[in-house]
Amino acid sequence: MKLTIDTKQRIQSGFTFILEFYKVLMGSFITLFVPHQCGEHICSMNEIFSQADEFRMFVLAVNFISCIQLIILYALEIKRENWCITYLDIDPKKPNNNLDTEIEEYPEFKKQMTQINKNYKRFSLICVVAQSFNIFVSVIDLGLHWYVSVSLSPLIGYVILMLTKLYNTYFISDASLKKERAYSAYLTISKTYNTIDEDKRHTSNPIGL
Repeated sequence: MKLTIDTKQRIQSGFTFILEFYKVLMGSFITLFVPHQCGEHICSMNEIFSQADEFRMFVLAVNFISCIQLIILYALEIKRENWCITYLDIDPKKPNNNLDTEIEEYPEFKKQMTQINKNYKRFSLICVVAQSFNIFVSVIDLGLHWYVSVSLSPLIGYVILMLTKLYNTYFISDASLKKERAYSAYLTISKTYNTIDEDKRHTSNPIGL
């Protein structure tokens, strides 16, 4: 069975999503996954909860809320990517700005793409603010139970992963909206959807998402 281009793009996007989502999800729970000090040893999960004071419980709640927001962001991102794969395509033979003029013949496509990009940017900005606060309060909690260099390395790793994801998400959503284009959130090569999908040409009514 021969895979279509759309199917290949969905598979590639799916693998990228799975690898990225797992790492970023762990980065939301800095309080749980970065080693804390309990006396002379590293806190176990049970100790993190059983010895939690009011501030620790507040931080854990912020971690959880931030995680839920990330899940919603990824849901919006996947929905957006699926729309792009369904209605648009990537043609390396055409310039990146080809869609700028081509999509004018498909007003409903343009309208939906604009709305999808607006929603994506709006929520990505919410996540940037929320995750920045999450990192801030989590670092304070970690500082109160610092376990020397054992805490430092995973903390830096999680923070870099989170900030990189949020930066890329906001950059893609902002650029897509400003330039009226559809930059892919997952495909690593030829990231710009620059033409209408062949199966959807001369179709002016895309399925609502």
